[in-house]
Amino acid sequence: MPVTRLKGRPRWAAPCAALAAAAACALGSARVSNGRGTPCSSDPQCGSGSVCFLGECRGSASSISIVAAEVRPPNDSPLGLVQRASIDLRQSARVDFPLLVPLTVTGIVTQAQNSGPVVAVAAANVIFTQSAAPIVDRVQRVVVPVDGAGAFTVRLPAASWTVQVQPTAPCLPQAPCLPPAIFSTPISASATGVELRLPAFNSLARVRGTTFAGGVPLDYARVTAVDSSAEPIAASATTANDGGFALLLPPGAPAFQLQVGPAAQDGGGDPSSGPVPSFRLATPGATGELQIMLDPLTPPARLSGTVVDPNGAPLAGARVYAISLDDPGAAPRGWVLSRSTSAGADGTFTLALRQGPYALEAAPLNGTDQPALSAEQQVTLTSGGVGQLADGGSFSSISCPGKSRAHGLVTRPDGTPVGAGFQITASRLADRLVSGRTATATATDDTGTYHLTGDSGQYRLEIVPPPKDPAAPASDLPRKIVSVELAGAGPEAVLPTVQLSPPLEVVGKVHGPLANGADAPVAGATVDFYALDASGLRTVQIGSSVTDSRGIYRVVLPDVSQPTTQQP
Repeated sequence: MPVTRLKGRPRWAAPCAALAAAAACALGSARVSNGRGTPCSSDPQCGSGSVCFLGECRGSASSISIVAAEVRPPNDSPLGLVQRASIDLRQSARVDFPLLVPLTVTGIVTQAQNSGPVVAVAAANVIFTQSAAPIVDRVQRVVVPVDGAGAFTVRLPAASWTVQVQPTAPCLPQAPCLPPAIFSTPISASATGVELRLPAFNSLARVRGTTFAGGVPLDYARVTAVDSSAEPIAASATTANDGGFALLLPPGAPAFQLQVGPAAQDGGGDPSSGPVPSFRLATPGATGELQIMLDPLTPPARLSGTVVDPNGAPLAGARVYAISLDDPGAAPRGWVLSRSTSAGADGTFTLALRQGPYALEAAPLNGTDQPALSAEQQVTLTSGGVGQLADGGSFSSISCPGKSRAHGLVTRPDGTPVGAGFQITASRLADRLVSGRTATATATDDTGTYHLTGDSGQYRLEIVPPPKDPAAPASDLPRKIVSVELAGAGPEAVLPTVQLSPPLEVVGKVHGPLANGADAPVAGATVDFYALDASGLRTVQIGSSVTDSRGIYRVVLPDVSQPTTQQP
């Protein structure tokens, strides 16, 4: 079997993090070009800018311009996912997508030895990341673990991929973990016998040091070496009782900094010594023995209280969040402490924190029968676990108000109500303490009216028409995304009317090679279209369709200019 070896010096970094959720946006109004609906048998029979598709003229866009698309074949297909950017719908509303046979890569992860032959690495993940994704925030990433012999096999959509090896063996103070590695030669074609060779231990740079906070050794803290782009270049280490740690860095490691934070995901640690915060500023590092001197920590303290509903009754199960603040008028602290816990059956909670000011917020279980998020409350925690409020009173409870309620109207491009069956999804934008909350939304009724019940705050509202029905013209409309705000509890509020944009039906065929090489339609493929939001850095899904047995898809998009962030 031929062997392909990735040559050249490896560079080192950690896997790219997944990206954040799309910004709220609204779509403006425009018109559709003429020509759609005229019977035809060839393109010349249609007007300028139109094409003949399945016996009907299809007009091109008049306002929407450049979009992107992602096509995913069904799970049992031998073909791979395809992305395409810079699709100009003003040129044509017909867009065909040829799918490709994916790449197949097999190989082994090995490590050079200080002396003797290489050995297989039996505990590692091989991570493939698309080098230049056509859709800016939809970079494909595939993780495959090696088996006990260090071998791996993976199928990848046809593209160019960077390759990273992330060792997964347990990290011990006396045996630090191997650092992650990215190999400089990308994968762009199927290959067998790929060898990913990690360097020998004696070629790695060793960093040992002790971490102090205000002159006191900092135990149970996570120490991570990062490069100039804040990407880790070594596996993290946990400090011992004396604050000591050890790291292994790649050969010829770049200049790096050390970041210090809590060892446990929830920011925990030894309750007797208090939780470890995340330090804001990284400390410059160099190989050899280091002493990391960090800003002093305030003494540990515990904050206790009760979460109550609008009537003052204890609220079981609510999640309580806290994040440290800087002392007013004082120099900023060099660290941030963030903790959360759940209230017990009697509504009480206790947070292990450190003395100083905090912002608190309580999040009841989501549901129409539950109260809403509490308002953010600022509390200064002093010795003995006493919480002082801004008005001088003592902290005792967090009150969660009733839900906000509102209704709104959805209309067609001509201003008439859309009718029933339009689905509404309302996602609350995150504040500095709480994320991932949604409002309960009803579908539109016969009058085009929908209702929302949720926490107060800013929401991203997505309106999705029902499946296309030839007997229901209202279903031949595009989806819409707008930004709305729910105010506090009280009488049901009236939201601004949302007017849907003019429709543009985009059509096309998805096809690809069979095992014998013959081209054939791909049934059951999902075709998603995206447009950039106002920031130009994130995409918004503006339409989706599934191909039929002939590989044909039809999707209705909003024929408008680029999305904005204005209110409807």
